[in-house]
Amino acid sequence: MKQGSGGLIMIKGKLTVLLAGVALITMSACSSTKTYVESTSYKVPKWYDDCQQYTTDEWYKLFWREKNLVGCGAATDGFEDFSRSTAIMNAKAKVADRINGVVSSQADLTYHNETKDNKLTRSNRVKPSTLKEYEIIDSMTYPYQGKFVTFIKIKVPEDQINVATTQLPN
Repeated sequence: MKQGSGGLIMIKGKLTVLLAGVALITMSACSSTKTYVESTSYKVPKWYDDCQQYTTDEWYKLFWREKNLVGCGAATDGFEDFSRSTAIMNAKAKVADRINGVVSSQADLTYHNETKDNKLTRSNRVKPSTLKEYEIIDSMTYPYQGKFVTFIKIKVPEDQINVATTQLPN
């Protein structure tokens, strides 16, 4: 009576196929992950140091050219996502500052008998600006001293920039 042995072989075959499938899925999941190597030095990409203020999309040559404002931002954080989102926010703030920033400076000089008192006040305020669309042109992230360092370069089409008419509070 060898009826049970055929069923056992069939179960072992299915189990082998199942285990092989799980192994393949596990291996494919490992190949889709990104591994960072801890950097021993702080690196700044060339495109960040030479961040242009404007760029023109050249692939529209036949019909029209689209002019873009460019902004670069950097950030360091213990979490990769926070580092990246803060770098994007800093790049957007630089673009908004260029289109809608207000700089003020005030110097006061007072004399009291033989002494003088200098007081210098400067401020840079960015009025609310809407950057509807932006595109990340370049980015670089690497771990350094236990934190993630991120550099981002974005472009914003000039026609997508809306400047708010409301004033900032004092």
